[in-house]
Amino acid sequence: MPPQLKHNLGAYIVVSSGHVDTGRYRFDYPQSWQLVKQSAANAKQLHLILIAANGSKVSLLDVDSDGAETDRIIPLAAGSFVQVTIDPTDDNDAVFAEQVEQLVDSIRS
Repeated sequence: MPPQLKHNLGAYIVVSSGHVDTGRYRFDYPQSWQLVKQSAANAKQLHLILIAANGSKVSLLDVDSDGAETDRIIPLAAGSFVQVTIDPTDDNDAVFAEQVEQLVDSIRS
């Protein structure tokens, strides 16, 4: 293993063919979407943004409580949660809505 990979900050994230493993949770997403990591390598909370082909976005944020009222909260093992925020470019995009449901249903510890 190259030295720069032995001494990196923060947890690793494995991304492969529409699948992500963050170490705390895993999920599947459409391969046509882009995945953008928003948080710093050593941040306490992992923040990921998924961008659909039409520009709509889904945000996944590690949180320690289920207290958010406006977003979906997915419970994980060990009392942690993933906050899911959906930002569609078109509220009537049935394809995006279905893809989001599949993504949310795939989130697991």
